[in-house]
Amino acid sequence: LTFVADLGGGFTATGIMLVTVTEPVDSSTLHLELVPNPFNPEFIDVFIVARLNLAGTPNVVRSFEGIDSTVAVRPIEEDLLKRGALIWTGSVRLRPQAAGTIFFTTQAKTSLGTSLLDTASVAIAPVVAGKPVVLEHGGAALWLPPGAAAGAKAVVLKTSAPAAGEGAAKIVGGLSLEIRRQLDLYPVGLVLGEAGTLRVDLGPGEGLYQRQGATWAPV
Repeated sequence: LTFVADLGGGFTATGIMLVTVTEPVDSSTLHLELVPNPFNPEFIDVFIVARLNLAGTPNVVRSFEGIDSTVAVRPIEEDLLKRGALIWTGSVRLRPQAAGTIFFTTQAKTSLGTSLLDTASVAIAPVVAGKPVVLEHGGAALWLPPGAAAGAKAVVLKTSAPAAGEGAAKIVGGLSLEIRRQLDLYPVGLVLGEAGTLRVDLGPGEGLYQRQGATWAPV
């Protein structure tokens, strides 16, 4: 900051003060959310939510199969004052038979120059006749026998922390629960022809529950 003091008689004094601006930022200030298409998970929508004014459009990079590529995004919510958030969206289409973990990274700076970063990922496996579907993501592993996911082009496993406001306690059978991680499997409504295996690494006091309508039930 530069200060100028009027001393009178046409004289002035100038001073410079170095200051450090600290903004109240946390993991919710810039959030990257991935939403696979409910029916064809080879298409993935990308959403970036910012809760402070940014110096420009967030940069989004996709990393897959050793290749980094920029994801074009456009604003869909620009009224931070009324809505409480700025939102950008974009989309990517994976090549047919893509397999592995797709990583996304978004970076931005606030209008005051604070650097922000968030990451997200999903795992995808193609459905190939005569071959099992094997997926691992975020401490969860899924195995489906050959033919179990017939009718789907690909299967996507997404493991993520609950969105802001979604980790609150849930009452299930008289128990108070807190959502630590959320597992989503795409395509939505997939009916398995044969039983598969889902393994989840659980910490002390954790359990595995499945949403059934508006409630949760132990698996």
